[in-house]
Amino acid sequence: MQSEVKERLIYELSNGICRFPAAVDLNITFIDSHQEKKTGKVLDVITGTKGTWTFHVENFHGDFGPETRFIPLATNYHFAHKCQTQKPKGRDYTTIQACTDAKLQIGPGSRYGFTCPFYIEVEEGVFKKGDSFTVTVGDRSCGSKGSETYWTVTEGTVYLFIEKEDRIETSDYPPVKIFGKPHPEVRYIRTILPTVAAPKEEFDVTVGVYDRNSNIIEDFSGTVILEGTDGFQGLKDRLFFTKADRGTVKIKGISCREEGVKRITARLEEGRQGYLSNPLKVMKNPPYRIYWGDLHAHGRGDRSMYIMSANTEKMNPRNRHYQAHEQCALDFCAVGPMSLPRINAQEIWDEYKAACRDYDKENRYVPFLCYESHPEQREGDRQIIFKSLDEPLPPPYETPLKEVEGVYGKRDDVIMEVHIGGSTPKWDTYDCSMDRMVEVISGFGNAEWLMQKALGLGKKFSVCGCTDLHAGLLGGPRAVEPGRGRNGKILYQRDSAYGSGPLTASLSSILSREQIWASFLEGRTYAVSGARIYVDFAWNGRRFGETVPVENENRFRLCCHGADILERIDIICGARVVRSYRPEKLDFETEDVISSSSLFGEWIYVRVRQKDEHYAITTPIRFETGMEKWNEGVCRFDPDTKEQAAKYLPDLMEYLEHNEDINKWKDIKPLATVKQENSVCALFTGKYENTPVTLRWFYEFEMPK
Repeated sequence: MQSEVKERLIYELSNGICRFPAAVDLNITFIDSHQEKKTGKVLDVITGTKGTWTFHVENFHGDFGPETRFIPLATNYHFAHKCQTQKPKGRDYTTIQACTDAKLQIGPGSRYGFTCPFYIEVEEGVFKKGDSFTVTVGDRSCGSKGSETYWTVTEGTVYLFIEKEDRIETSDYPPVKIFGKPHPEVRYIRTILPTVAAPKEEFDVTVGVYDRNSNIIEDFSGTVILEGTDGFQGLKDRLFFTKADRGTVKIKGISCREEGVKRITARLEEGRQGYLSNPLKVMKNPPYRIYWGDLHAHGRGDRSMYIMSANTEKMNPRNRHYQAHEQCALDFCAVGPMSLPRINAQEIWDEYKAACRDYDKENRYVPFLCYESHPEQREGDRQIIFKSLDEPLPPPYETPLKEVEGVYGKRDDVIMEVHIGGSTPKWDTYDCSMDRMVEVISGFGNAEWLMQKALGLGKKFSVCGCTDLHAGLLGGPRAVEPGRGRNGKILYQRDSAYGSGPLTASLSSILSREQIWASFLEGRTYAVSGARIYVDFAWNGRRFGETVPVENENRFRLCCHGADILERIDIICGARVVRSYRPEKLDFETEDVISSSSLFGEWIYVRVRQKDEHYAITTPIRFETGMEKWNEGVCRFDPDTKEQAAKYLPDLMEYLEHNEDINKWKDIKPLATVKQENSVCALFTGKYENTPVTLRWFYEFEMPK
């Protein structure tokens, strides 16, 4: 099934169009480990629940011969597994029971994409009218632990396709609807305060209740006790949640009279477990504020994974901004399509633009337009972020990076953010000039190594923390997400990792589009894995993102306030730790001096780690050394001779065509002519396959070389 065909079929079915109907019915059952059963065409299941899936297919249509395939394909739902038939005691062990004389074979769902658990092929014989089969995913009869429901609250649809030699038919029975519901047990209470405020300045306090998978428990009703409220004006010590609150209470008009670091502990009325808020630093005339956002998140618009393709309430662009701002207290957010469909791209893009305009509120919330680029030449994925809310429809997501650069040029109102998810940047084969931000903390893990690589290449950028959110809650707490691991083929299946959570901190004087955007370009940012840690680092009076001279004696000031015990704080210069602290307390502040002889690199930054394993990484401060890089000035030439060199380009191309594989040579351009000891040559740049090279064409010889 070609991707264009799959996209068209799902689009048509979601709009009630079935071109080639087949009377073949699919029903799905889920039985959890307590034997509670959900079955039929509509299933309400608790997210992240262990159990067994069964897919029952019954043929009321006619005969299906060899090579026919029956393909269950979901939108906005993932069965959190890679089906396997080889290890009966392994998770997601998959078996088939058939009522037919035909021989049926289980095939891997990955053949049809992320949301297809398996396919069944008629290997021999005929699958006749009246025949049926049942596929069990997570068959526990031989010792398997079973399978599980998808981890996040979502509304999924499962269609059945029948792939034949000449065409693809679709079941004319209603598809199966799966509604993922939060677990009712409260596992986490998150209290969000601003990070910086002035005395008597009013602000909001947001309190939310979450389940084991970091889903908001929207039908929660009960009392939450707040401890440590004495320093807050207008904040009561009890919050009464009703179902109308949808799991989140926002209290407005709160203030603090006194300076200092404030925190609140929240707990259930009947519980002992307390949950600490982020720190709030109250100070007179703060030099800047710290605003929080996610610069890489997705909603509706997905023709690659289909985990976000349906326009459900949760995936709708407007609702995504509601989640970010109202439920999770983000100050800014870039949410956009992961892979815009071909069929209705303009319609979806216009929805994102309208959602941004609706939620754009000066001093309250700053939304950004964006989309994700997955270049077909695998130069590395990028999140493209726009300052303007009226950007035209972007190019298709597979567009080569060079063409994307051609579209957006060197505009200061467009940022390419380097992503570490599907494909990491290939700077050795394509050095993108628009890489202005590096996703140093991601839903896929820690990418400090990528930041170090970029610094070593001399790149100037700001760091960001981003979720690459797919189906989860935008702005939600860190969650363990199946499918997020980075072990690739080392494990039989890509397993799990911390997914949602990472955020970007912006140091800005006010919450405005101009100021937030300027912080991205100037490096006034740091990244966190989810906890809103306060980090302030000044080097000779200068902060993140600046370029500073190195003094003989360099004075720094470091201040950190944690949302949990600060376990370790490192100051890193180049690739070396030059200072390390073990505070073992919530708050830490120090001033010290480092001599130039102790500096082992050309940049310096701070890394903070809490006891709960949340961490922060700052944008580096760069040093002015006054010295050339090792490879600067190695090749010297007179650019005024470029036109002279260009005369020999046809001869060089003719040589390559007749003597080399011309298809491997790309982008050959003249630079100059160069006089050497016994000859003159024309100097060219180009690429051999994807490797940058220089070529010297010695044109003075009888047979040029």
